[in-house]
Amino acid sequence: MRCVDTEIYPARAYLTDFCAANTVAIQRVEAEPEFTSALLGMDNDLLPVATIFGKEEFPEVNADALDAVAELVNCINGLYATSLSHTGVEAELLPPQFSNKIVALTGKEFLVLPIYVKGNLIDFAVSIDNQLETQ
Repeated sequence: MRCVDTEIYPARAYLTDFCAANTVAIQRVEAEPEFTSALLGMDNDLLPVATIFGKEEFPEVNADALDAVAELVNCINGLYATSLSHTGVEAELLPPQFSNKIVALTGKEFLVLPIYVKGNLIDFAVSIDNQLETQ
């Protein structure tokens, strides 16, 4: 509820090097170890996340909607970076990026946690010590 909504539940996580998507909000965090995380989906699947977190109705997953999703990714990473700082690890969050003109997210090996938000399937991807790239 803190980040999105109470109508959210995960599916089975998996490791991969490819995840199909055409909308993504992604952020790299410089730390030891470095990590990258992203929220991604197909078509308008990220719309409930954008609408709920952005507290605004978006007609489609456009730049404004993806900016709201990118801010959610920034908040999630900020919480993790704060947790790391309590153990003496410094982390620098690079500016989040977003796009609705991609076909996939790729990387050496990364974790994908499928999440249902208001019935829409989105993916939360995390890569540690490997870069995630949009294609």
